[in-house]
Amino acid sequence: AQLPLHVLEQEPPALSQALQSIKSGLGEDKLVHMRDSRALDREAVTRNVKRQVERITNDEGFMRKVRSGELLIVGAFYELSSGIVDFFH
Repeated sequence: AQLPLHVLEQEPPALSQALQSIKSGLGEDKLVHMRDSRALDREAVTRNVKRQVERITNDEGFMRKVRSGELLIVGAFYELSSGIVDFFH
């Protein structure tokens, strides 16, 4: 999703749409100043996870299950190299 828009548009339609949706929530105007590629990737993933949790919590069907105790919504980042999971609230 961090690729230029014209590159994303060359993907199959469903993938292109998904990547463009992710891209729209990254706040690239703030990411552009980051120079460390690992930090940039982590920040982009973190922003995407938080955005997806926000979208899910705006859905009444999901929130009804949360309120009844049937579902717990948790955003997290799994670092492959270390095996560490950071949970967001």
